Parts: sequence; structure tokens; C-alpha cells
Amino acid sequence: MNRMFQKAIGVLIVTLTGLFVGPQEKQKTDPLGPNSAQATPAQTKKEREHEPLAEPAEAIPQAKTPQPAPAKKVVASEPQELRALARAVITTWNGDEVPKLWPAGVPLDLTSIRSVAGDHPQSIRWDIFPEWVDKYSRRLLNGKQVSIATGTKPKTVKVTLYVAKDDTFDMTSIVVSIKPDPLEPGNDDRPTPPTPPEPKPPEPDEPKPPKPPPPMSDLAKQVHAVALRDIPEINAHRSTVHALAESHERIANDISQAVAGVPNYANLKTPQGIIDATVKSNREAVGDERETYVPFFTALNNEVLKPLVDTKLSTAGGHIEVWKDIATGLRAAAP
Repeated sequence: MNRMFQKAIGVLIVTLTGLFVGPQEKQKTDPLGPNSAQATPAQTKKEREHEPLAEPAEAIPQAKTPQPAPAKKVVASEPQELRALARAVITTWNGDEVPKLWPAGVPLDLTSIRSVAGDHPQSIRWDIFPEWVDKYSRRLLNGKQVSIATGTKPKTVKVTLYVAKDDTFDMTSIVVSIKPDPLEPGNDDRPTPPTPPEPKPPEPDEPKPPKPPPPMSDLAKQVHAVALRDIPEINAHRSTVHALAESHERIANDISQAVAGVPNYANLKTPQGIIDATVKSNREAVGDERETYVPFFTALNNEVLKPLVDTKLSTAGGHIEVWKDIATGLRAAAP
């Protein structure tokens, strides 16, 4: 046991002294083996081969060189997003500033569209005073707008808007005077409109001269003269005279259809067919006053139509012009 202890001490000494002595000194001071000063290297080796291994000496812990702590990586913190703070703003529905005066009977429509508030419906609240005015007001668009009934009597209305966003809060109030429309002059910033001048009384209409009759052909003038002469009290029979004029115009238009070849008017292609249709139409026009117009028809036939039998009245187309001249002369006689 002592030998083992001596060997352990020797290993320790060699370990410690090897750092300060050279190889030769190291060999001289080697304490291994018994009587190491007289023993030969062979003997020492042989003895070492047969000796039990010495227990290794406990390693002496060496002091560790302190290592610097790793530098912490500094990361620049990103700027935090600017939070939008709650802000209460009251405007009219079209975004204008609310006037201090408002006409009675016109709803006061207000909105919080320019405010900054949360998305929850309870983030916006309106208070309207007096309470009875609030009772007849309406909240619209999830409370973002309000329509206030103003009534017809003068009053003062106070409107307060509360808004909230996240953990911020804001409020604002306005006071509006309700007065009958038109607003009293001087109570608002609008200029007083000028008083309009009194309207002038209408000037009396000067009598306008009668329109001259349309130009007449010689045949129309001749019919005009016969009507004035042979129709008694012609102005009293104006409606009947105009009915006779329309009768001759209608027959003239029907003759035009016959000349154009319309089958329904084929009976007006001959002078006799035209006379028969004209007599029937004229009797319907005068009705019960036939006896009054006998002198006119007699003169019309003898003085106006007979001279034209061999000329214009020889064809259907000629009848059109003559019948229209008769209508023009009759209307001119009873304008």
C-alpha cells in the first residue's frame, strides 16, 4: 500500500516538475521503482512490467480562463403604430357645419361621419335635449346619423355626440335655435334680401286690328259677294255658313281620293256623282234652315257654276279647285 502511495506521489511530482526541468533532469529525478538510484534501466523496465499499475492520480482541476459573455444582439424596436384617438365631430348630412339657426318645420339632419369612432354600434351615442324632441327623432345607419323633428314652434335644441374608440373617448355638443321660416332678419349671417319692387299694373291691351282675310281667287270673291247678298242676316247664321264651307272642302278632298284611284271614292269620278254627293252633304249642313239658303244656292248655281260647266266642271279634277274656292268665299262672308 505504501508503494502504491509512493508511486502516486511520484506521478504527481513528475507532472508538476516536468513543467520546470529539462529532459535530463527529469530522468535523474525519476522516482519510479524501488532503489531507482542503483537500478538499471532494464531492471526498472522489468520491474515496471511485473508491478501492478498504480492508481491514476486524481486530475487537478485547472482554472478555466473566463470567457467574455456573448454580446446580446440589439434589435432596433419597430415604431409602434399610431393609434387613432376617438374624436367627435357633428355636421349636417352633406358635411357642412351646423348653422346656429334652423327653420322650424324642417328636419335637422345631423351625422357623425367625420368622427373617429369604433365599429361597434355602441361606440356612438346621441343625446338630444329637450327629451320630448329626442322622442320624435330618428337614429339612422346604426346610430351614425340622426334626424331631429323641429316642429313648428320656436325652441332651442342641444345635441351632444359621444364617441369611443379602443380605450379613448370624446364628446362634443352644439346648440341650435329653431325659429319659424323665414328666419328673423339680423339673427344669422345671411344678408337681408332687397325688397322686390311692386309689380306694375298691367297695361290695357290695345285692340288688335282684325287679320286680313287670306287672298281669294276671283271665283272665291264671286262666291263671297253672292253669300253676303243672298244669305239673310249672315252673321246670325255663322255656324251654318261654316258648315257649308266644310261640306265643300270635304267633297273636294274625297274627289282627290277618287282621282288618285281609291276604290271607295270611285263614284266621285263623274260630274253627276260629284253633284249628288254635294247635294246630300249640303242638306245635312243646313238642316232645317234649307228654305233660308234656297236663294243662295240658286244664285250660286246660275251665276257661278253654269259658266264653268264646259271648262273646269267638265272633269273631276276641275271640281276640286272650284269646290275649295266656294269654301273660301263662304268663310270670308262670315268670319
